[in-house]
Amino acid sequence: MKNYATQYIIAFALLCSSALVFSQDEEVLTLSLPEAQNIALDNNFDLQNQRLDIEIAKAQVGQTKAQGLPQINGSVDYQYTVLNAFAKRTSGDDEGGGFQPSGTVYEGFTPQQSAVLEEVSALSIGNFFSNIGDAFASKHQSTAAVAVNQKLFDGVYLLGLKAAEVYVDLARAQTASTERNLDKEVEKAYYGVLVADENIAIVDKNIENLNRLLFETEETYEAGFIEQLDVDRLKLSLSTLTNQKSNLLKLREFNENVLKSVLKIPLDTPIELTQDINEFEKIAMSDETLAQVKDPELWPEFRVFEIQENIQDLDIDRYKKGRLPKVDAFVNGSYGYQGNQFIFANGFDNWFPNLVAGLTISVPIFDGRLKEYQIQEAQLRRDKIAVNRNQLMANIDIQIQNALTQFLNAKTDVNNQLENIALAQKIYNTTKIKYQEGVGSSIEMNQAEQDLYQAQQQYISALYDLLIAKVDLETALGK
Repeated sequence: MKNYATQYIIAFALLCSSALVFSQDEEVLTLSLPEAQNIALDNNFDLQNQRLDIEIAKAQVGQTKAQGLPQINGSVDYQYTVLNAFAKRTSGDDEGGGFQPSGTVYEGFTPQQSAVLEEVSALSIGNFFSNIGDAFASKHQSTAAVAVNQKLFDGVYLLGLKAAEVYVDLARAQTASTERNLDKEVEKAYYGVLVADENIAIVDKNIENLNRLLFETEETYEAGFIEQLDVDRLKLSLSTLTNQKSNLLKLREFNENVLKSVLKIPLDTPIELTQDINEFEKIAMSDETLAQVKDPELWPEFRVFEIQENIQDLDIDRYKKGRLPKVDAFVNGSYGYQGNQFIFANGFDNWFPNLVAGLTISVPIFDGRLKEYQIQEAQLRRDKIAVNRNQLMANIDIQIQNALTQFLNAKTDVNNQLENIALAQKIYNTTKIKYQEGVGSSIEMNQAEQDLYQAQQQYISALYDLLIAKVDLETALGK
């Protein structure tokens, strides 16, 4: 009995956990446009790399600063002499040792005197080299040292520190440009889904109206006042709208996947857009967009050019200051030991201190005109940046004019389509009344329906074009 109870408890727990996982997997992600843009900014891989570039630039600033701080290094070494070329020669008492004369008789000396002369000479030279061995090849040698180095004057270092900080500004400016472009990309994808939803809503409304009209027409047909042809025409129109809705649902799914792709979220994530297209329509139709004209110099791209020019200026100064002397100070302190006993046999009694302090001055004399050519290259690179800056300014002027023209045309088109919808709706209402009263034909009714649907679709298409033109104009204006 206990086993069955345990199995039931386990099965219930598994069922609850699976239901929890299912509910978590099916949780709908609700998104306003700013929320969608924030998600895209967090998930975009290029932007993540650029943000890492900012941190890398900050780390490089720290590295450059560290080079100007005191550099302190310590070292300890130990040597044990295994074999010495100047070791003492064996004496005559040593095994196999002793001096052996060559037997040569020197002029003016007897054989015995010649042998004694050779022996005295050999022993004297041997003792000399043995003493050298004692002095320079002790069995145990050790040194413990600390070296301190400090830059006193280096013009290139100071400029390098400033340039490293400028590179942080450059990375931030490049990130700002990417963020702006990504925001606009998300906005366009968001509008695409809203427009698809609006198209589906219009078709649903038309299907609802057509179903109501079809019901009334069938009742009229049953009463014998109209022909079967009138019913069949309405059924055909209803079938056409149903197929159109099916296509719109597929288009909506495609547009939603485009948005998810921009947001870098899984395609199977359910999402719900919380903003309505009417909110954006009011903004686009107002004069707010036209009032957002800004100085193109405020574009992030111009900030990038400005920083790049600063970097080239620093590069020119760096090469110029490379002709100046460099001054470094150093202090080296050490304790050394030499002896035939182990280094700590007598504690620190036989350790001897050594302390050296000084300056190192490096003076460039002649580099084969290397820095002259480096300065020339840096100046040319700066001129090239100025040309690119002027080119961007010229392109922006053209882009603003084209975007402004497209926006104004799109705005006019939306107003025209609104008038067309009002007129088509008026004609449809009049034709419907005539048809219901039996004084209008089904052909007129069908034509009025088609005109109304077409006007509605053209309006939604014009509205989408207006929203995209608004985004392009804001981009051209540097927003």
